[in-house]
Amino acid sequence: MATPFTYSTVGFSGFSGYAGTSLYTAVYNNSFSPGQVIYRTSGGYALAQANSAATSDAIGVVQSANATSFTAVINGVVTGLSGLTDSYQYYLSDTVPGLLTTTVPTAVGSVIKPMLIATGAASGIVVEFAGAVIGSSTGTSGYHAKWTSGSSLGNSLVQETSSTVTITGNLSATGSVNGSGFTGKSMIYTMVFGT
Repeated sequence: MATPFTYSTVGFSGFSGYAGTSLYTAVYNNSFSPGQVIYRTSGGYALAQANSAATSDAIGVVQSANATSFTAVINGVVTGLSGLTDSYQYYLSDTVPGLLTTTVPTAVGSVIKPMLIATGAASGIVVEFAGAVIGSSTGTSGYHAKWTSGSSLGNSLVQETSSTVTITGNLSATGSVNGSGFTGKSMIYTMVFGT
């Protein structure tokens, strides 16, 4: 069960705005380790994972933890980590809960969630970037893309090969239809006017 938490900031610059680190400390039974990414659940906390939008809404990167409390960096410098590569961008893993990885998720339904930019082997800057859900893109080579839902792409009725465009289905035109190199009535004229 979650108990009261502390939210604090470290550092301040009156010339350029806030330049510190935002920390989140909670008294909560856990098995978290430094460097793991966490998110808020109903009544608690868990390791975040980028395999769905619900589990990828991270609140921060754990900086320190014991069995009954933890401190996470919400935004800013995190230290005490290990195994990072300086200047690399780290993402929330879609395969291992809580893991920071340099591998960008690619599976449909996963979330690309940038979390940290390494500043050395043991430190980084936690970033607050929004995640993006990966939609399906099951189009076929040669077909023009068509949105089949708010986040998915598929094939349209228009297919293009080296010098030929084929429309499979009905064609409707408003306004002028122009072209050159036609003999007799153009195919477009016949499709539009039917004679």
